[in-house]
This record gives sequence, structure tokens and C-alpha cells, in this order.
Amino acid sequence: MQAIGCPPTASKGKLRFESVSFADIPSQSNLFLRYQSDPLSLRKYYPSAVASHTEIANRAGEVLDNYSTDRDKLCDALFAQNTRFRAGARVMENIDLLRRDGTVAILTGQQAGLFTGPLYTVYKALSAIRMAECFRNRGIDAVAVFWAATEDHDFEEISKAFFLGPAGNEIEFDLSRADKFAGLPVGKVPIPVSFDRVFADQMAKLPDSEWKDDVAAMLREWKSGRLIADSFCSQLQVLFKNYGLIVVDPLDPGIKKLSAPIYADAVARSEEIVSALVERSKELEVEGYHAQVQVSPDYFPLFYHGDDAVRRAIRRRGDEYRVIDTNTRFTKNELIELARDEPERLSPGVMLRPIVQDHLFPTVCYFGGAAEIAYFAQNSEVYRILGRPPTAILHRQSFTLVEPRHARAL
Repeated sequence: MQAIGCPPTASKGKLRFESVSFADIPSQSNLFLRYQSDPLSLRKYYPSAVASHTEIANRAGEVLDNYSTDRDKLCDALFAQNTRFRAGARVMENIDLLRRDGTVAILTGQQAGLFTGPLYTVYKALSAIRMAECFRNRGIDAVAVFWAATEDHDFEEISKAFFLGPAGNEIEFDLSRADKFAGLPVGKVPIPVSFDRVFADQMAKLPDSEWKDDVAAMLREWKSGRLIADSFCSQLQVLFKNYGLIVVDPLDPGIKKLSAPIYADAVARSEEIVSALVERSKELEVEGYHAQVQVSPDYFPLFYHGDDAVRRAIRRRGDEYRVIDTNTRFTKNELIELARDEPERLSPGVMLRPIVQDHLFPTVCYFGGAAEIAYFAQNSEVYRILGRPPTAILHRQSFTLVEPRHARAL
């Protein structure tokens, strides 16, 4: 695994550290393992790959030269959002720091999962925070930004969380969703009244400890009536209140308005983008790797949000662009106009989202997981077509904490 941030100082505690290579862990893809071991050999797919995280700072000048988003408008939107998420003083200080022309951003992100979702959501945030600290220690103004993927619409993927019970059993917390909210971006789905009872009943099954009440209080960001987006983002701010992590909800109207130029550009170049992605996928497979995202010739890099707010894919049919499962159709010029005038009607797919992030923020690197690293090998072509420097991607740290009594048993 790769180290992140500055070299650690000697620990004064009793923690013992051991490293395990991802090559020794089953089911890792060839592309991910190659990128971990020799990223420079894959510069064809990752033009901004670096041999070490310490080289990331060298990208700051290029990133700043290519950054044109109005920082004040961006930071005004971030200030309003993070105030709503009850962020601490350090977050607001970092938003003010981001207003300065020389400040760069370290980005990461994850879907808006219940109680933060998978543990690697926390690892991602910590990785970005640590890298930003390293930059500042070297005299470079940098902030850590967490992109809450509230626009995604896979509710089943984010609606459950599991705790370990006193007998080693699973205790499941499960959000339910009324049928009328099916297909909506998860960030717009409200937490049902029934979840308050689920939360109380399941927390009662957990063993008592000196931390239980504090954990329960922290998790009560998930209250009935709140939107999932607000609960998730507020949860992150509670968890990282002392570390200045800026959280962004891309569903915000101000963020959408700032995204309009890159949306419109992606629509105008969509056929070229799709053709390049299809060819890149073939190229990866010929060389013994895999295409993380399956891109067909009728693919379109943005989703459409109709009057019912449901997020639906768009597919090209000749000179028409059709919204699946509806009778809604557009010409390319109509979609370009829509992107400019009503950007809230659109949201980026996975191949475009990193470019949207980097249009909004002066991003020097992104921390992701193995799957994200794999799809960056594809969307580096989207960066090229839209004339943007590809962002370097680093693998977020991964930890397993083993208590002493379990370590002795192992």
C-alpha cells in the first residue's frame, strides 16, 4: 500500500503497525495492482501519474493556471451549505482560504450512505485531510474537500448499516423508502418516520459501554424528516469537526449553476467523448486489463432529472437524445441550451463527474478506491477532449484495527 502525507513521527502509544500488499489480497484487478506497484508504467492511461505522493505538489501551478471558476461564488455556496451542516470554525476558515487565488484542493468523495456508509468513506476523508496538512506544512495553501455523491440514485446500495452485536451477530439498521421516492437522487429522499423506531430498537440491542451514548448522539443526525443529503453531510461534519473538512452537496442550486459551462461543453462534445471511451475500453482489454465502466455507442455522459425529479439515463438514437422510460426527446442543441439555462435538470455520470469536480475546484489530486482508480484509466480521455489536465488519483488508505486480545488469538 502507498503511504499518504508526510512521513509519520514515531508513535508514543502502544500501536503496532504491519502492512499487507494488495497483491496478497484476493480478487484485486490487474490494472489496480499495476497502478499501485508501478504507476509511471501506465502513463498512457494516467497522464498525471506520479511515482510518489510527494510529487503531487508539483501539479499546483498547472492546476491553478487552468482554473477559472469564480471562487467567491463557489465559496459563498460552500459557506451556506456547511453552515446548514453545522460545520465548525475550522471549516469556515478553510472556505475563506479557498477564496484565495493560490489555494488548491485535495478531493475525495463517496455516496451518501447511512451512518457514512462503508468504513472507507472515513478513510477517504482522512486521506484528503492528511494530504492537505502535508501541503500546508510545505508552504502551499490547500484544503480538503469531500464530494458527497448525493446525485446517485442507487438507494439499496446506501440504505443499510450493520453493527456487531454482543454475541457476534449482525444488528442491521435499514432505511425504508416510500414508492413515490423511487428513482430520485438519494440526497433528495427524506428519512421516514419509521426510522426513529428502528434506530431506538436496534441501538438498545448493542452492549452498553462508556462510548455508547456518545455514538448514539452522533448518529442522531439521521432523524425522520431530514433529507439523506443533509444527514450524511452533517454526519461528516460531526465526525471531522476539528479537521476543517469542506463538504459539498452537488445538488445545491449554486453548485449546479457553476457547473453549467462544463455540462454544456460535455454535451457539445458528447459524440467525441463516447467514441474515445469506447476505443479506450477496447484498448484496456486488449492489454489484459479491464474497463471498469461499460460504455456503449449510445452512451451519454449526463443524466436527466424530469419534473418528477427522477434521475434517468439519456441515450442517443441517431440525431436524437432520448430519456429512457419516457417520451422526452432532445436535439443536441436543445440539450446544450438546457445545460446552460437549467443545469439542475442534469447530473454527471461517473465518466464526467471527476471533470465537473475539477471544473469547480482547483484539484491537485483525488483519493479513491480500486474501482475509481480503474475508471480514471478511461475518463482520462474525457479530460483530454474537454481540454483539462487529468487529475492524479491516489488510493485512499485502508486499515484494519485489531484489538490486543484478538491479535493474540490470531
